[in-house]
Amino acid sequence: MRTVRFLIRVDDMGVTHDANEAIVRCHEAGLVTSAGVMPTGHFFEEAARLCRAHPSLAAGVHLALLGGRERPVLAPDDVPTLVREDGFLYDTVDDLEAAGPSVAEMERELRAQVAKVLDAGLRCVYLDWHRKIPAAAEAIVGALCEEHRLLNATRVQGMSRLVLFPEKWPSQRLADGRTMFCQGPGLTEKEERAVLKQIRELPDGGWWCACHPKLTRQGGDVTRLLCSSRFKGAMAERGIEMVSHLDLWKARFPERH
Repeated sequence: MRTVRFLIRVDDMGVTHDANEAIVRCHEAGLVTSAGVMPTGHFFEEAARLCRAHPSLAAGVHLALLGGRERPVLAPDDVPTLVREDGFLYDTVDDLEAAGPSVAEMERELRAQVAKVLDAGLRCVYLDWHRKIPAAAEAIVGALCEEHRLLNATRVQGMSRLVLFPEKWPSQRLADGRTMFCQGPGLTEKEERAVLKQIRELPDGGWWCACHPKLTRQGGDVTRLLCSSRFKGAMAERGIEMVSHLDLWKARFPERH
């Protein structure tokens, strides 16, 4: 009898073509079951198309109030307290909060982000958020979950979070005040062995993890390991049952399907 349930979720789908391709590879390999689509991502349309082509991939809305390379879904002039002078989102939550974000503007923008994903024809079952959001925005997310009957995936009920892949995001403050985030080096052999050891030794119960597969550098190592026979072997050895946010959504809202 299987005694371990495990959910692997990926974030940032739609940010880059590289991420989109890696996420689909990991899903087709049978390990990634859920993906958060980022409405502000430059490759959102491609991400939506790929999700529609892979209905077994449980889609969510990866809400974003941060991201120095992205603009809000609404026109910057409609949410002036959420953007820098150049119309792009702030890099860090400290920068955003220092600018005094309007709660009303945050609600309008988050609602617009949910609407953008739903209007793309995706069957979304959960919400979560990119990096961090102000505390006031967390209440808005809760209200959106209730309104649209979606799971709040930042707190997966009945499951414990597992930090499976070590992620390194060194940052540097630039002269113009922006923060530049860089992807760190790839996984070492020792780190990969530690990941597989965690899988083989998972205690009974429900577990979930979030990761960021890509095709290059650190994210590329995550993709390669997730798609490897070693990872699948460790999962089979422990007798792990893979679940998705769609499975959890069906249990939470049985009247909706």
